[in-house]
Amino acid sequence: MNSFTISQLEQFSGIKAHTIRVWEKRYNALRPNRSLGNTRYYDGHQLKRLLNIASLIEGESQVAKFCLLSDEELAQKVIEKFDQFRSDETDASNYILQLTATGINYDTCSFDRVYKQAAKRFDTITLYKLVIIPFLNRVGILWVGERIAPGQEHFMTNLILQKIHAATSALPLVPKREETWVLCMPEREFHEIGLLFSHFMLCQAGKSSIYLGCNLPFDALISTVQEVRATHILVFFIHYDQPSKAQEYINSLIFNCKNCKILISGNVRLISKLHLDEKVEWIKSVDDLILNFKTT
Repeated sequence: MNSFTISQLEQFSGIKAHTIRVWEKRYNALRPNRSLGNTRYYDGHQLKRLLNIASLIEGESQVAKFCLLSDEELAQKVIEKFDQFRSDETDASNYILQLTATGINYDTCSFDRVYKQAAKRFDTITLYKLVIIPFLNRVGILWVGERIAPGQEHFMTNLILQKIHAATSALPLVPKREETWVLCMPEREFHEIGLLFSHFMLCQAGKSSIYLGCNLPFDALISTVQEVRATHILVFFIHYDQPSKAQEYINSLIFNCKNCKILISGNVRLISKLHLDEKVEWIKSVDDLILNFKTT
């Protein structure tokens, strides 16, 4: 996919379409293309540029500063910002760099060797917190900064998915229990690593977990919840959709699942704009999810 409308740019970036047009006019931030019918559209290069700008600005006063930068300068700023938040754990940082290097070269064997070394150094949950999450963040930053190709990003992400699947399959099967968790992502949500790892954690903790995966129609979720008599529902929101749509989804979930505890996780920028009553808990970290294991 290499053609996006301005409404799609708004959805991916969280920047209003009107604001995007203002930035184009005032700062020449983006240069939309024109179709044969004179319809404005944006390519993947323009989307990455907007994502870079959106990830850097922390106040209205910074808009002009970043919009006026070249693509190369923007990419460098994003890399510099990311490097400020690297883990202080020296071993973890080394594993992250090695996984990145082997993944960029499509070297499955070397990637597997580095991953196994890290898995020996850390338990699975610590590995996820110190290595996997920072590694995936780095991959995302490199993709947005045009330092790696889409194929490389997909290759590395899917290797991590395979590792989590393998770790989950290696766990003892959990019999059906009265406490039952249902895990899913709404329609048009596809990045399931966080959700999949949550499923691993539940299974490791001896919980009964029904993993429904990504891009799940709402009606399918409700019917499953009713059929298995779920006690807990965990939903991940990853991309930045309109808060009103996410709020409507959560409100419908509360209405249809009155006997369930509802937990949500994912995009901080999106979730922070939602109204969450006492029936909904925001899972902000791995530790938050573990705390729910201990209290249920």
